[in-house]
Amino acid sequence: MVIDEVQSGIGRTGKMFAFQHFNIVPDIICLAKGIASGLPLGVMMAPRDLMKWRSGAHASTFALIP
Repeated sequence: MVIDEVQSGIGRTGKMFAFQHFNIVPDIICLAKGIASGLPLGVMMAPRDLMKWRSGAHASTFALIP
């Protein structure tokens, strides 16, 4: 399960993440906006076993990596 916390995360709902109000344990959490004080920064958080990337494979939104 992937949770998008871009709009609702970082304390905006009274908890650190909005999903914490429910009985949910996500596999991946996507964050942005509130984490960098206005800088264009996004984060994808996941357990180590899901984060097996080749070098450079996750560095660009629009990259086509063969």
